[in-house]
Amino acid sequence: AFIGCINLAKVENMDNIKKISEAAFCGCIKLNNVKISSQTQYIGGGAFQDCISLTALQLDNNPNYKIENQLILSKDGKDLIGVYGYLNKVTIPNSVKTVKKAAFYKNQTIGNINIPKSVILIEKNAFSDCNNSIIINYEGSQDDWKKINIAAENNTILSKSGNLKFNVSFW
Repeated sequence: AFIGCINLAKVENMDNIKKISEAAFCGCIKLNNVKISSQTQYIGGGAFQDCISLTALQLDNNPNYKIENQLILSKDGKDLIGVYGYLNKVTIPNSVKTVKKAAFYKNQTIGNINIPKSVILIEKNAFSDCNNSIIINYEGSQDDWKKINIAAENNTILSKSGNLKFNVSFW
């Protein structure tokens, strides 16, 4: 929709918007304020990817989503939809079970992610093409990590052979 609109700074009047597609605002580097209405039923992964100036993402009593520490979560906190703004470190809440499709796709600003043991599914492209020097800390053991259903399209945390890369540490 607005991919690559580098001069877009603010989005208002989204009252009738029901769906924000994957990567809808990708690359809108000057975007700093978005207000999402209560009518929005879907926010796609990576919707605010590379919106490094985004400091105010507001949800207007949205029944489907909530914001916590610049993370877009399902209202019940079980799904991590994505991130916004400039973040160097992310701690995924213990309530999260699923890291949704393209949640961190192509994120170049995050250097450190803490993943709780509660995560059981990492969907397609959730961590694809991220900062290659990213450090991923997993709360559980290596055996616990192996139990997570990780889609093959996550080249930041999986090697081409499907094995875990060495940049994941276990608590």
